[in-house]
Amino acid sequence: MVNELLKDLKLEQINPTKVHATIIFDAKEFDKASTSVYNMYKNLVDIPGFRKGRIPKNIAIMKLGKDWREMLYTESANMLMKTAYPQILEENDLHPIMESQASPTQMKSGMDLILESDIILRPKFEVKQYKGIEVKKNNTVVTDSQIDDRLKRESETNAITIPVEDRKSQVGDIVGVTYALADKSNGEIIDGSPNFDIIVGQEIFFPELEKAIIDRNIGETIVIDLTFNEEYQIPSFRGKTAILSMKINTIRAKIVPTIDDEFAKDVSEFDTIEEYKASIRTQMEKTNIENDRKTMVETILTTIVNDTDIGLPEELVAKHTNLLLKTFANILNKQGITIEQFLTNINKTEEQFILEYRSKATDEIKRELITFEIGRLENISITQEDVDAHIIKVAEESRMTVEALKNQLNPQIIQNIKDELGILAVQNVLFDGAIFIE
Repeated sequence: MVNELLKDLKLEQINPTKVHATIIFDAKEFDKASTSVYNMYKNLVDIPGFRKGRIPKNIAIMKLGKDWREMLYTESANMLMKTAYPQILEENDLHPIMESQASPTQMKSGMDLILESDIILRPKFEVKQYKGIEVKKNNTVVTDSQIDDRLKRESETNAITIPVEDRKSQVGDIVGVTYALADKSNGEIIDGSPNFDIIVGQEIFFPELEKAIIDRNIGETIVIDLTFNEEYQIPSFRGKTAILSMKINTIRAKIVPTIDDEFAKDVSEFDTIEEYKASIRTQMEKTNIENDRKTMVETILTTIVNDTDIGLPEELVAKHTNLLLKTFANILNKQGITIEQFLTNINKTEEQFILEYRSKATDEIKRELITFEIGRLENISITQEDVDAHIIKVAEESRMTVEALKNQLNPQIIQNIKDELGILAVQNVLFDGAIFIE
């Protein structure tokens, strides 16, 4: 029991989401804990003149120095807190929203162990309305033109290219070039490539380049001036005039297959293009309905977030903001871009960027808290049967046996599944309770 371990407990309410705890363990309990921890390590302690495993604890503490002593006492404090802390929370009706750290202010042999901890609490708030919220329902019908566009993209994907040597380049060709880009003011090469492909007529490059690359033969060299405006995506190029030297190495024509029955047989399980179109329509309408449902649920949740006043703990917001920033920095790092380079490219200061991510972190926390609260109000509980049904569904979709999939699941993944199912259950409540406007 906690009362048997603790000598005293002082709780001070700092603000609605923070309680400062002073936790005092009796010296005898601290000594018992340190003895238990020492016994786990005593066979590793080696002091000249003593037999391993037989060295008294007080001798080891005296001989092995400050660092070893602090390690022993810290693990002893952790052992006591592991037992006492959950019961402190339960007996005092405290509901932390993030992990708290306890720091020792007194941790010496023969004396009471005194720990200080700030307990960050889950904020209390009221969700005033989460049913009967109006939301616009979008048209999910798939038109013939949308199906035609889908087939056109698919035919483009299945296109082949063939070398061209008996004519000049034309719109739609893929032209392979070697190019060098030099600063006109000093002749310094600022960019270049020995092998670069340009799709003629795609209109993603400079108009001067698009025009110059048409009606050219293999082996021709093109030299043109390019001027980069002040909004150009690469900061070091902005405001510069450069000379582009480009030699045409290859010309390849793109052959796009005709969208007919033969095409349907090649890319699908159907024998006719009409059957394939019908399948595409069904698939696209299903996707539209699913996407519209997600959009409506997000809209409903946004309405609830905007109408709900939640006093978030600063510590939680700061922690989540830092996590988001770190995750984004890691993504940039994998692309070989520093955060400083990225901020320069988007023309923002570090302070502006942090404020944006703080706003994002705040919104994510509020959504999670509101979702959790609606689940509580609706008495939503995810059972083992629910988890098992989800695992069976995933196994079927992944073409795995249920047993093989279960072997890959650890307790954390199981908890993630429960959390995901809980969120889906709340989303169903929001959707089913909404008023749809056409």
